[in-house]
Amino acid sequence: MSLMDALQEEWRTRAIMQQQFPMLTTSGISDSDVTIHSHFLSYLAALSQPLGYSGVVECPLISLGDKTWAQLGDVRPDMVWFDKGRNLPVAAFEFERFETQREAKLREKVENLVIAYWQSQQRLTAAVLIYWARSGVSSKMIRETTFGYRTDFVRSGVRVTAVSCPLYIFKCTWRSVAGGLVVSDILLVQSP
Repeated sequence: MSLMDALQEEWRTRAIMQQQFPMLTTSGISDSDVTIHSHFLSYLAALSQPLGYSGVVECPLISLGDKTWAQLGDVRPDMVWFDKGRNLPVAAFEFERFETQREAKLREKVENLVIAYWQSQQRLTAAVLIYWARSGVSSKMIRETTFGYRTDFVRSGVRVTAVSCPLYIFKCTWRSVAGGLVVSDILLVQSP
């Protein structure tokens, strides 16, 4: 089963999430500061294991000695999954709250995935953006926000070219329960 098929199956059933992180499916967590971000990244790291990968939180992929990428500053995808046998990165993830009027933050996350691809020496086979909200967000708005993935852009004076690595975008919606928020759905909204 491919990495994307395995992710979609887990996010359809949420079996591992329920088993290892019941606060995300049943009891709920508070929507304060970065609580949701921390819980979800912990879940992604744990999820990597049964799917055959090693998940590392906020992992820089910068090639040693490559000063061009160093000029871009500190670019660390929220999560990177590594092939255990070859110790090479295969997928990078960004998890970000979607808020109207703050689309620039989501755009930056998409650009980080492009930069991560180049910093990984073109080893990534998948880039995954998961945006979360308490209610639905138009997929058209997300497509416009992620336009930078398919076109060149400039950051810190460095021209970053578009990549061929597939970008998968998932929408993660949350609903209220007595203990806070729980994951309602994680749906694929864009694939290559």
